[in-house]
Amino acid sequence: MKSRAVDMPVDAWVRDHITQTHGRLYAHCQGRLSRYPIPAWSGPRGQGGLFLDLGAGWGRWSLSAAQAGYRVIALDRDPEALQAARRVARQFGWEILCVCGDAARLPLRSASVEAVFAYGVHQYLPSAAEPGWLEEIRRVLQAGGWARVQLPMAGGLGQRLWPRRDATAYLWPWRQARMLCRHYDARIFPEGFFTTNGQWSDRGLLRWPGRLVVLACQALRALSRILPGLSRLADAIWLDMRMP
Repeated sequence: MKSRAVDMPVDAWVRDHITQTHGRLYAHCQGRLSRYPIPAWSGPRGQGGLFLDLGAGWGRWSLSAAQAGYRVIALDRDPEALQAARRVARQFGWEILCVCGDAARLPLRSASVEAVFAYGVHQYLPSAAEPGWLEEIRRVLQAGGWARVQLPMAGGLGQRLWPRRDATAYLWPWRQARMLCRHYDARIFPEGFFTTNGQWSDRGLLRWPGRLVVLACQALRALSRILPGLSRLADAIWLDMRMP
């Protein structure tokens, strides 16, 4: 997919909203994105099962999951983002079902999907939706299904070096994340250091400070496998849930 992404023109909506959907590392790409930043897939491979991408935006993770063998439902509350997702999917030749909806009340039957993925979603949910949206994820998962939810963390290295006051409302304290882990019989592993969106596959799009950030992020992820305590310094974690 990466070679195809380099060759095709970037959708105007994606190009003009890249900072909004990907964060400050991509600010220099605003309005002049050279290719689609579609992340490399690292989760379980699909065998045609249903995959729900919560807060899909323009569909970067949806496309990654489609390439990994899933039938994808892209859900977002922004109709313009979903229209962009549909256009981008057509460029790649993938069929993705785009649904406008709310993560706190999923318009899906119980036990209807194999996998649920939520990246950068929690900060856009109203406080009334917590923790109900995680219960909704559990409701729609079928037996043997899995969910991977990204949570932005308080006390991460990036927050310590470059604190953002506007982010304090949605950051998760480590103790609260551990409580979720026990409640949902889930496991935690670090996803981002110094950033909540450090994709190694995007390093070619970034300027050298951004490349250093994703390089450090990649190195600390690897080191955390040896030193699990480093997870407490992550700016984003994965909450990995499995259905029995």
